[in-house]
Amino acid sequence: MNRNYTALHHLKRVFPKIVSAFLLSVLVFVSFFDLAQSAAGVPRIISYQGRLANAAGDLQGGSSGTTFYFKFSLHTASSGGSQLWPANSATPCTHSLTVTNGVFNAGIGDTSECSDILDYDFTQNDTIYLQVQVSSNGSSFETLIPRQRIDSSAYAITASTLISTSTQSRLGTTTSIGSSLLTVEATSTNSILVSLRSFLNQVADIFQIQDSFGTDIFTVSGGGNIGIATSTPSQPFSVHGNALISGNLSVANLIATGTTKFNGVTYTWPSSVSAGNFLQTDGSGNLTWAAASASGGGFTDSGTLVHLTTQTDNLSIGTTTPDVRSIVTIGATSTTANLLTLKTQTGQTG
Repeated sequence: MNRNYTALHHLKRVFPKIVSAFLLSVLVFVSFFDLAQSAAGVPRIISYQGRLANAAGDLQGGSSGTTFYFKFSLHTASSGGSQLWPANSATPCTHSLTVTNGVFNAGIGDTSECSDILDYDFTQNDTIYLQVQVSSNGSSFETLIPRQRIDSSAYAITASTLISTSTQSRLGTTTSIGSSLLTVEATSTNSILVSLRSFLNQVADIFQIQDSFGTDIFTVSGGGNIGIATSTPSQPFSVHGNALISGNLSVANLIATGTTKFNGVTYTWPSSVSAGNFLQTDGSGNLTWAAASASGGGFTDSGTLVHLTTQTDNLSIGTTTPDVRSIVTIGATSTTANLLTLKTQTGQTG
């Protein structure tokens, strides 16, 4: 049944950190505003109050109240356009409301009245219209026209800079720094500019910086590990890639799992440790373990005796051209050099 209803509407929109108030009328539109403190768990509910009358101007419901049925939806235009909420052009749920002397109150998004959750992101569109449908029997609905545009209050416009895509946001100052989208300035020497506190047993990252492709540049994991160029830092400080440190680097322990470079020379380390051995290089920076030997320079130290390692070798001292007939050749290194000096012990008997 079409009763040609008209309505005078009072509308208050509530979403996180901003409470904006609106007065909507089918015939006359006047806006006003108020401001509420932000708090955890602010309900996403539009508190809607209206006065319902028929085409002749008679207020509906009487003094004892009568049940009427309402449907609410959000659209991109005053007529036609696209439905923004409920999403995917779904049919709005039905609110069963008592109308008394024409006055009714609705909580749009209040699931105790109706199943539709107000999950629309109001930051995605600054031109939004509310459509109201009414019925006296719950089956045949009349759409009230025109749709009413939802306009924000002055305080809401100011607060919207915190979530704007085109306006620089500021906290603690009225002046943005350069082209920064968000400027946070200390208001005293004791100010802590930003505090982030994780949830108990936090799983998701506490903080992220990403490039335009969504690749993590800087990450603080839920466990507190810091990662540079990695989204999964496994240590308190994890860097994937090269690092340049111009000052001193002090470490308690150094673990190198690949190559190291000192003074322009790259060294490759062996993968295991060998006790009692020493490191030797092949001249190309490849380090290997070599067994320590008692021999060196052609001599062998047998404990109480030092002898030529190869018994058939000749011993040459002071010259590189020994007499091939001699087992020992001593060559003078100057005209004043003594070729051989034998010195006895005091009280020598042998």
